[in-house]
Amino acid sequence: MIFLKVFCRIRQIRSFFGVAPLLALLFAAGCASSVPPVKVCSDPTPEELRIAARSAELAELLRPLPIRSTMLKLPASPLAPEEATRMLRALQACGFNRLAVTVDRLSAFEEPDEDDALLVLLNAAAECEVPVELVLRQKDFVRQFRGNAFLRLFRSETANLPEAARLAAKFIADQEEAVRPVGVTVVVEPHLFTAGAPGRPQGELFAWSEKSYGTGFDNDHLMATALGELSESVEALSPLPVTAGIADFYQEKAAAGELSCGSVEDFLKITPRIVVYNSGNKPSELLKTVENELAAATEEDSVLVAVTIAPHTAITSGALRRRDWRDLTRAVNYAIEKWQACPAFGGMALGPFPLIELLLAEE
Repeated sequence: MIFLKVFCRIRQIRSFFGVAPLLALLFAAGCASSVPPVKVCSDPTPEELRIAARSAELAELLRPLPIRSTMLKLPASPLAPEEATRMLRALQACGFNRLAVTVDRLSAFEEPDEDDALLVLLNAAAECEVPVELVLRQKDFVRQFRGNAFLRLFRSETANLPEAARLAAKFIADQEEAVRPVGVTVVVEPHLFTAGAPGRPQGELFAWSEKSYGTGFDNDHLMATALGELSESVEALSPLPVTAGIADFYQEKAAAGELSCGSVEDFLKITPRIVVYNSGNKPSELLKTVENELAAATEEDSVLVAVTIAPHTAITSGALRRRDWRDLTRAVNYAIEKWQACPAFGGMALGPFPLIELLLAEE
């Protein structure tokens, strides 16, 4: 009897250990399905904290302005949608409420595919609710012959500024309303067409020079042509809002009688708003270079000021130098406080944005 009880007990133990692995697997599976995975949240890095703090600081500086634009040249290579969205979110964090994209090639308007950088940007901007304004520069669209004398019989000349505007107008009209640009800035820059400039229009009889000022002289003829191209471009882009982009010394030359046209008043007769490209190299120059333009405009909010940041501190003219982030924000804050005293001042454009991003992360 004792042997029989021991034998039965051993059989029970063997049976239990035979199913134990299966029970363990079932128990583990049940636990795995009921317990959610643990999410590990890492603390922000010092660089992320620095970028967030500086973005908030810039946003606070720009907050009083109705138009807070940043500038970007259309990338030559394809742009990933994720990168475009990331950039749009970053510029929003900096307080910008508009993106000005310089388009320097007609191919962006002529049958672009869905991967084209401009379409990717427009779609990302629509998703982030950031208005986009296209920028067409006169220097990028000038009449040029293509090929030798024989090939010119069969190949058309390159497009000038009004023709580029017409292509841009068609491109914009073809887009869905949600992604359509809100306006176009047409920048006239006849002062770049000097005698030795490689981009000077073919067949142009006149060349800009410091020695060619005066009514009826070369500079005067080139400015009149530029105003004509601006008027044609505005007509081609109608009913889109158009802003005229000008250099910061045309007003002074016109006021001095060295140009018969080219004043702020002349441009505001063609477009309701102008953007003055500030060539100031120092904070004090930011004010000096545009004070006459702001004083000459009689309509409120009719003048924007574009400030290009220098890529390095050694540059001597044409862009704002900065030693570090604090130096940049101090200059921008000083300029905005002074410009706001002028009724014509309606906002500013600061950029290019890729350089702003570098400065945000700079130690």
